[in-house]
Amino acid sequence: MKAVYASVSDITALGISLTAQQQQAAEILLETASAKLRLEAVKYGSDIDDLIADEKNGEDYGLTVKNIV
Repeated sequence: MKAVYASVSDITALGISLTAQQQQAAEILLETASAKLRLEAVKYGSDIDDLIADEKNGEDYGLTVKNIV
C-alpha cells in the first residue's frame, strides 16, 4: 500500500472532533486524496514520496502535502 499523507490525528489536532463513523470515512477519504495527489504529481514528472524523502527540503514538502490532503 502506498503512503497516506495525512491521518485522522492530523484532523483532530486542528481541534476538529469526529465521531467514530466520521473517523472511518476520513481514513478512506485521506487515502483517496493521497492517491489522487500522487497521480497528479506523476502528470508533472514528480514523485511525491521522493520529494518528501529529500534530506534538504523533504520536511517542507511533507508538511505542504499533508496540508493539501
